[in-house]
Amino acid sequence: MASLPGVVNAVGLPDLHPGKTPVGIAIITEGIIYPHLVGNDIGCGMALFMTELERRKLKLDRLVKKAESLESLREI
Repeated sequence: MASLPGVVNAVGLPDLHPGKTPVGIAIITEGIIYPHLVGNDIGCGMALFMTELERRKLKLDRLVKKAESLESLREI
C-alpha cells in the first residue's frame, strides 16, 4: 500500500494482517482517496462521506483545535 500513487505515509497497526487488502493499516494520502481501503476492517468505525466543502475552505488547524475541545461525540 505504501507504494500506491499519492500515499505519503503508511503505518501497520497492531492488528495488521493480510486480506483482500491489508487490514490494520493507516495511510495518509495526498490528492487521492482509495475508497476500497476505507472501512476495510468490518466494525472498525471508519467511513467515507461526501461533502459540499471545497478543499481550500477546510482549515485543518481549526478542525483539530475543535476536535480536541470536544468532550463527547454528542457535541458535534
